[in-house]
Amino acid sequence: MNRRSYLLLSGGALTAVAGCTGDGDGNGERTPYADSSNSYESDSGDVVTHSFSGTGTAEDDEDGDGEPTYTDTFSHSAAGPTIVEYDHDGDDTFSVWFVDENQDRVSLGYSAVGPFEGRTIHSLDEQTLGLSVDADGDWEVSVTELPVYNTGESLPVTVESILVDVVGPIEFSDDSDITFTFTATGGAGHTVDLFNREGELSARVFEIEDDVEDETLTADIGGVGYILVESGGEWELSIDTAD
Repeated sequence: MNRRSYLLLSGGALTAVAGCTGDGDGNGERTPYADSSNSYESDSGDVVTHSFSGTGTAEDDEDGDGEPTYTDTFSHSAAGPTIVEYDHDGDDTFSVWFVDENQDRVSLGYSAVGPFEGRTIHSLDEQTLGLSVDADGDWEVSVTELPVYNTGESLPVTVESILVDVVGPIEFSDDSDITFTFTATGGAGHTVDLFNREGELSARVFEIEDDVEDETLTADIGGVGYILVESGGEWELSIDTAD
């Protein structure tokens, strides 16, 4: 097995998920996931982005009917991960689902309450999809299909962000264990999950109920993958080869 092409976990340091096989400059900005300006290597496929926007009204608003907005459909064909970026200005529920041609739900994008900006990662089959959006105010959603990358950002990587964000692709070292260091404040509950280069969930790195500073974990990881952080506040994640 080519460790550059596949995310490998060993040693039991991470909790495997049943049934599942950027530059990091630490400047406080959202570290971009792969896009057309990056030079990561892949066997085939281009980056494709589908962008949608609209204005929703809360169900209890006198002008609202409580019905979701359905976007135009698009053909999803990427073999790699799908990154979804969200921006919601309302004070009430914000919920985004992938739906099929019959507007039946296929997979949850994300659900939040109040103003929200963030990104999530998904693994979706080749199919025709649209979005179902419940919102209270202006919203924008971008769906980006990525190829399967054989290379990624070199370590070390340090990212500062808020709430929910995706980091990657990251090229984990084949020659050394990897150390994760995580700090999070301002929210109840923080998780850090590891995804392979196809966007499939591989393992949970951290699951922490309270604020934490410099929580560390070292594990044997190789290949290319992504990180999804979900938090109620601000956080910083550093990834480097072990000393």
